[in-house]
Parts: sequence; C-alpha cells; structure tokens
Amino acid sequence: MKIIKSVSALIVALFFAANTHAQTLQDAIKFSDNEQYNRADEAFKKLLVSDAANGDVYYYYGKNFISTDDLDSAEVMFKLGTAKAPTNPLNHIGLGSVAMHRGKKADGIALVDKGVQWSDNKSIPVFIEAAYALVNAPTKDTAKAMGYLIKARAIDLGKDNKPKNAALYIALGDVFLEANKGGDAMNNYEKAISLDKNNVRAYLRQGQLWLRARNFDSALKSYNDAIKVDSSFAPAYREKGDFYFLFDKYGLAKEQYKKYLSLAKNNFKARVRYAKFLFLAKQYNDAISEIDLIFQTDSNIVVLKRLKAYSQYEVRKYEDGLKSMNKFMAQQPADKLLASDYEYYGKLLLKNNMDSIALKVLLDVYNQDTTRKELTGDIAGAYLKTKNYAEAIKFYNIKTSLDKGVITADWLNLGLAHYQLGAFGKADTAYAKAAALQPDAAIVYLKRAQANSRMDPDSKKEWLSLFTKHTLAKLSPKRLRKTSASLPKLTYTLVLTTF
Repeated sequence: MKIIKSVSALIVALFFAANTHAQTLQDAIKFSDNEQYNRADEAFKKLLVSDAANGDVYYYYGKNFISTDDLDSAEVMFKLGTAKAPTNPLNHIGLGSVAMHRGKKADGIALVDKGVQWSDNKSIPVFIEAAYALVNAPTKDTAKAMGYLIKARAIDLGKDNKPKNAALYIALGDVFLEANKGGDAMNNYEKAISLDKNNVRAYLRQGQLWLRARNFDSALKSYNDAIKVDSSFAPAYREKGDFYFLFDKYGLAKEQYKKYLSLAKNNFKARVRYAKFLFLAKQYNDAISEIDLIFQTDSNIVVLKRLKAYSQYEVRKYEDGLKSMNKFMAQQPADKLLASDYEYYGKLLLKNNMDSIALKVLLDVYNQDTTRKELTGDIAGAYLKTKNYAEAIKFYNIKTSLDKGVITADWLNLGLAHYQLGAFGKADTAYAKAAALQPDAAIVYLKRAQANSRMDPDSKKEWLSLFTKHTLAKLSPKRLRKTSASLPKLTYTLVLTTF
C-alpha cells in the first residue's frame, strides 16, 4: 500500500473515492476485523466524505492502516481526526499507538493517557482501545492495560453487578493472555460467549488459547464454532490453516489458507502470509509463483526475496537461485543477514561449480555453529570436488555418524575419497554401508569390486564374476529388468578402470 504523503493528498483521494453506496461505520470496522483491509479502506473513504465530522471514523481508519503496517498513513489519519473532532478521545490513543510502534513508549503512553482523560474516565470503548494500544505495541505494558480494563469492568457491572459488554471481556481475556494467565483469559472468553453467543472473535480467541495449551481437539472445535457463527470470518480459516500446518497436513492447510485468501479478498498482507506458508509447506514451485505475483505489486519485501532464492534452490533452479540470492544479499545490510542466508548461498555456489567460494562460505557458517552437523555433507562434497580428500573424509565421517539424513551418496563419496588416497579397505567398508542402505543400486557393487580388486590383484576374474552374479542377486525384479542390459557395459567399465 502506498503511503499517503500529505493531508491534502489524502483529502483529494477521499473526495474522488466517494459514491452513492452508503456503508456504516460498523460495516467498515467489520471489514477490517475480517482482515479485508482493502475493502475496509474503500468503506472508510466513503465515510470520511459522508460523515467528515465523526472522529471515530478517522480512528478506525487509522487502525486499519496500522493493521497493514502503514504507520505513516495511520498517523495522518489520527491527526486529521484530532483536527476534525478535537474532543474525540480515540484519535489521541491512535497517535499514542503510532508512537509506541515507533519505539517512543513514554510519548505513546502520555498520548493514550490523554485520550482516556478526554473521556472523563467513563467510556468503556475508550478504556478498551487504550488497553489494546498498550498490549499491541512492540514493548507491551500489560499492567497498565489491565488497570484500564478493571476500571471499565467496574462501569460495566454497575449497580446490579452484572456483566453486559462482551467486547470488554474479550479484551480482558486478551490482556490476561498477554500476561501468560491462560486460566483467567479462558474465563473471560467464556463470559463473553455467555453474553453474546454469536461473538465470533470470542470463539477464535478460545481456539488460540486451547492451541497454546496443546488441547488440540478443543482448539479445532473452537475454530469450527467460529465458522458456524460466521462462515465469512476469514481469520478463523487462517487459524485452521495454521492448525493443520502444525500437524504436517499440508493439503488441508492449503485448503484453509485459500479460503482465507478468498474471504480476505486477497489482501496484500494475506498473500504475503500465504507465500510464506507455501515455502514452509515445501511447495516451492507454488511459492515461487505466488512471490512473483506479489512482486508485481511490491518487489521490496525482504523476506520474500529470501524465500524465492531458497525455493529456487529446492527445485534445482540453481542458476536462477544464485542470481536471486546475489541480488538479495546485495540489497540487505550485512547485520540483517541470517545464517540460513549464507547456508543457501554456499549451496547455490556449490551447485554452480564455484567450489572454492562455496567452501569458504559453508565453513564460515559451520564454524560459527558446529552443532549444524547437517552442513557437513555439503562441506565434504566441496572438499571432494576440489580434490582435498583428507578433509572430505573428515567431514563425511561426521555426516555419516548422524542419526538421520544420511544418504547412499554420502557413503559412496566417503568410499571414493578413501579410494583416491589408496585406502581400499576403508573404501570397501564405506561401499558396503552404501550397499546396506540401498541394496538394489548396481553402482555400489561395481565400487566394491573395484576396491577389492585393488586389495587383491590376483582376484580379477573372481571379482568380475562376483560383481555380475552379486548384482543380479541383489536387484529387485523391476530393477533387474532395467539393469540387465547395462551389465556388459558395467563389466567393461570395471575392466577399464581396475585392470
């Protein structure tokens, strides 16, 4: 979303956005709550023409901008609100929220307090918004937020001592949740539902809390309850997508995210989130396609530049991946680069036959965190390509000692490194490990025959016969049919390379 540069430019934009279709403030707020930020933006523009003196419109429009991380436009909107409706307390709270998001906590709290004072400390909605401003900031103040809500609760209970405002108890639950008091949070969400059984956000919050408590069945039930109340409530589908992703149910997760996107009207923030999901779900080609579409609107999203390069590596588009990674790393400050950036960079260099540079990059990553044992295979491969067999053996020994992630190629390459150094017995041991891991791979028996014939030159004919016989015996019927035709060639290769 483009930042609105000035108040005058904003007013011009609002004037030309107006049309005859009337929408209420509650409609616009609902669009924003439903994460339909673009649709909310259109609704707020119309309201600012038809109801220009209403300070609440400016405030909730500003909150919509904050939801899309557009602090500059939010600030413009809140300032317009304070100018158009000086006695409205909410826009002071909005300006406080912007200040806190920018790291100016003291200034922000002072502005929030100013907004509360403008309401004479008697408005439940103002107390709720003040509390959210404090807990949604990067540096939260849950104690002060709770103080505001306790005052609001006293007003709500009144003389009859009965709760009435469901939104207040959701806010109480949210602040308790931020303070890591799950039991108190759940009690307040349940109270909100008892006051308003159709309050979709209360069910959503319950689901999030159940998930946090690892009560997975109850979490899924709460998300489904939210959808039963309002099947158009997009955040419920997003949370269900996250839920299924947690259990590696990528198909179901993708289905929920697509529903979320359709309901959120493909808002930009939602699409960025979806692209991240596709990468995490290992759907790399889809991730690349989605990122390319997003880049048509905004090509400056750092995390997506990173994920595009990573995804290109995963689908073996190594040349494109290296170009993407070089461009990303040139634009990103060095102190913002992650260890995984250097890891993928090193791997992409290796795949593009830039072995010496790749080796340096990968060694730097490994030496900074030697628990990253999974990198040793790539490092060993780089050493093997540069014919440093001793170092290749060192790192393949580490890789093959791991409990998982060891593949046939690791053992074959370890054997090759030993073979090149004349350690034919160790080479054969490594090849035997490869054979145990993948007994129907013909190449492993060829390698064993080569190593053993080097240790015992008098066994040439025996090993030629054994190689052919052993290969035929070990192969599965399907693999045997494919390999039989190539056996004469393999035997001929053995003769040429060994005898």
